[in-house]
Amino acid sequence: MIVHDVTQGSTEWLALRSGIPTASCFDRIITPKGRPSSQVERYMHSLLAERIMGHPVTEYVSTWMQRGSESEAGAVAYYEGITERDTALVGFVTN
Repeated sequence: MIVHDVTQGSTEWLALRSGIPTASCFDRIITPKGRPSSQVERYMHSLLAERIMGHPVTEYVSTWMQRGSESEAGAVAYYEGITERDTALVGFVTN
């Protein structure tokens, strides 16, 4: 496991993430019923393009993505409080 010390959303973070299928997009690979998604081929082409270019094909930030970024610190504090565990902020993790 390699922990990359980068800021989420930064140019470095976007470059590290490019071409890698991430959990937030796994619905484009497989459905909840275990079948291949109808988007799998299109998503694969997008990931391949990102690998070649070294940056995301699009850099779209939806309202929900923005909301998640804004509420993340509060969610972490809540999680730590109810589980009585400490967490560590990391930029991006690869193998």
